[in-house]
This record gives sequence, structure tokens and C-alpha cells, in this order.
Amino acid sequence: MYLFPTPLLATGLAVFLLIACASLDTHTPTTSSAVVETKGGRTLTQPPTSGETGKPVPCWVERPKCNQTPEFVYFTGSIKRAGGWPPQKLKRAAVKDAISQLAEYLETAIESEIWQETICGSSRCEHEAGKRVVATALLGIRGRDFVVTDEYSDQEWLHVRIRIPHVFLEERLKQAVQKP
Repeated sequence: MYLFPTPLLATGLAVFLLIACASLDTHTPTTSSAVVETKGGRTLTQPPTSGETGKPVPCWVERPKCNQTPEFVYFTGSIKRAGGWPPQKLKRAAVKDAISQLAEYLETAIESEIWQETICGSSRCEHEAGKRVVATALLGIRGRDFVVTDEYSDQEWLHVRIRIPHVFLEERLKQAVQKP
């Protein structure tokens, strides 16, 4: 007897759990904010700034769940600046890092108990089956399926943020499960 009568119900519950887990923000910022005292004796907190540029660091660099809209999933990629690399190559490497974050997200989804039951049925599922599904899901993601929404650079790092529609990821997972 299955825990869920239909794969669609299991899929719906898995997506709900993923969204709920993705909305939790357990990351703590590593940059401290500056506290400034005003003439009136009040203290103001200024956003952290990046080294010599003095620009405030966007919140998504420190906390990936910051400033998200519910219909999209966001992933942040970072690459350390290396001497002599052109900006386009650095950006491409940072986007690849963001896509690796997407792969980890899909792997977490596939490893969930609900997806294991959907992939393997009542038999014991091997870890390789989950890996195949993640690979199949990633194969269907092309450059036109995600958008680089933000880019931030400091003296040492280049950070990019990409977004992918939730609906698209759900479809990729469903298709990957149907054709493992």
C-alpha cells in the first residue's frame, strides 16, 4: 500500500515541502554592519560595504533567500577573481557555480522520501537511480531557462544570482522521474 495514492499527489507534496524548506533562511551573515551614532544620540546601522568601493553589499550575497519572489527559485554563484581572467570568463564561471547550487537543490529533492517512492515504487531504491534522475533533470535546463538577475563584484569575488521559475523545475523533475 502506497503512502500517496497517485504520483501527482506525491509530486505536489514534494514541491510544497521544497518550497517550505527553501523559504527557511538559516544562513547567518558573515559581514558585520557598521554602527554610527548620530548627533541626537541615536544609533544607526549601516549596511556592510565592500572594501575600497564603499558600495553596500547586496543582501543576496550574504543570505541567498533575501529578496525572492515566490514564483521563482534563486541560486547564487561566486568565483574568486584570478589574475588575468577576462570579465566574461569570470561571469561564466560564477554562473556555473550557481548551476551547481541548482544541482544540489535537485539532488535534495530527489533524495526526499516522497521522490524515492515515486522513482522506485515499493522496491528499495539505489542511490544511483536518484543520481540518474538529477542528471536527466539538469540536461533539460538550458541557458534560456534561467536569467542572471543580479551581479555584484568586490575586490576579491564576483557574485551572480540566477532565477528559474518554480513551475519549470517542477516540470523538469516530473519528466526526469517518468524517464529515468
